[in-house]
Amino acid sequence: MKLQTKSVLAFNICLIIACIVMALIGWFSANAGFDTSLQVQAASNLRIMVDNMDSLYPGDWEVRDGILYKGDHNMNEDTEIVDRFGSSCHGFVTFFAGDTRISTNVKDQNGSRNIGTKADDQIVNTVLRNGATYEGRTTILGKDYMSAYLPLKDAAGKNIGMAFIGIDVRTSDMDDVRHSFMLASVIAVLVLAGLLSFLSYIIIGKAIRPLLTLADTLSQIANGNLRVANLPEDRSDELGTLAHSANGMKARLKSVIKNVASSSESVAASSEELTASASQTTQSVTQVAENATNMAAGAAASADTIGNLTEQAHAMGETIDLLRKSAASMQNLAQKSQEVTVDGQEKVRHAITEIKAIAEQVQSSAAIVDTLGKRSDEIGTIVETISGIAEQTNLLALNAAIEAARAGEAGKGFAVVAEEVRKLAEQSGIATQDITERITAIQQDTTKAVDSIQAGNENVQRGTDAVNASGAAFDNIANQFGELEQTIRTAVDAVQAVSRTSSEMIAAMNQVQESSNKSQEDTQTISAATEEQAAAMQEMAHASQTLAELAQKLQEEVQKFQL
Repeated sequence: MKLQTKSVLAFNICLIIACIVMALIGWFSANAGFDTSLQVQAASNLRIMVDNMDSLYPGDWEVRDGILYKGDHNMNEDTEIVDRFGSSCHGFVTFFAGDTRISTNVKDQNGSRNIGTKADDQIVNTVLRNGATYEGRTTILGKDYMSAYLPLKDAAGKNIGMAFIGIDVRTSDMDDVRHSFMLASVIAVLVLAGLLSFLSYIIIGKAIRPLLTLADTLSQIANGNLRVANLPEDRSDELGTLAHSANGMKARLKSVIKNVASSSESVAASSEELTASASQTTQSVTQVAENATNMAAGAAASADTIGNLTEQAHAMGETIDLLRKSAASMQNLAQKSQEVTVDGQEKVRHAITEIKAIAEQVQSSAAIVDTLGKRSDEIGTIVETISGIAEQTNLLALNAAIEAARAGEAGKGFAVVAEEVRKLAEQSGIATQDITERITAIQQDTTKAVDSIQAGNENVQRGTDAVNASGAAFDNIANQFGELEQTIRTAVDAVQAVSRTSSEMIAAMNQVQESSNKSQEDTQTISAATEEQAAAMQEMAHASQTLAELAQKLQEEVQKFQL
């Protein structure tokens, strides 16, 4: 469900609740107002009736021998006046002599007038004793009436009786007004709710539209499209803050991707340069080896040709100087290669740590699945026990049915019970069979899961062995680079020794043979060292080629982003 739909739905629910509350409040308020209006109408009709009595029957109210008189008119025997007034006000009219009803249009189920009964003590206390008017809701014959009681006073001002009018709440004209008002209120509430719902859909949709734009922009950024336009930041609310943050995130992400692309290009270029340098160094080392071989041959020939010793010594000095410079260059390249190898060792160690963690997780999963298989075996044993019980119950029910058949009529009830037991036993057998099949399927799946996890564990182990082998290879390469650097240092020292020897050979011709022999041995050592350096350079060239391939893959990943 979309956010706009949720917001509109939540608002409309609150709106409906508010409208219902308003309708209920209006209902109760209207009822209270209508009841008050009816109460006022009852009191007004009562006073009008009493005033009309003064016009119809002049004279004072008085009680003689328990009979209520108005002037000379006997009210106990007059039912016409209560019927006439009751019909005009759509209610009940009653006259009291003291607290006793002497004339009324209230009739019981038999049609007899309710005469001779007493008024409530509360009414008597308010009207007769205190001389006040009593107004309130009264229930007569199961219906609600708005009633009013007025004291009747004699010539001396003494309260000698009461007059009563009760207006039926449900059959009065006011009840029609009540229903019309409530119908109009309900229609108004429904129209208002519909209008507010429509306005809420428009307003909430307009308010949420920037949030939907933000979601679409973030979705495009997540898909690698960094060319999407910036979100407007002219809002001062939380949406403006989110837009500002999203624009900043996109800019920083674009900068990071550009830096990664630039770095990958630099790495690729550096690896290519390193490969070229390694190739050139290999060629130089090969040339040095050839020169050393030639120098050894020249040193041997110098023993037989003393006449050319000085010229050969000068040539050898120049060659040795070139060898010293080449050896110094090889030493620098060896140090750089050793640094690259150390970095590779750290990465291999990290890979070994990660693979070991994966292996531990796979072994833990295998143990859990194996435990699940054992639990399913235990459940299978329990199901077999239940199946056996069901079969025994079925046999017992069959035997019971046979015995009940033998018992005749006396065993019919027992036969019905035995049949029900047999059916339950059959249902239990079917259920246990179904459970057995499901347990078997679970056990098969568990076995497959265990086999799969074990196979994965073996693959992880093989991966661990392979990474360990790679680590050992890197360690071996590092050791070889260390030995290579030491060998180059030895070669440099040997070249310097040869240089000193050549100087001595020029100064002392009598030591030419010995110096040439030593030079021959030193050049053989240099030749062996240069061969080892050539092999190391080949390994470094292979490592730089691998680095170039990784840089190419990184560039391909970066190109997936549209900058």
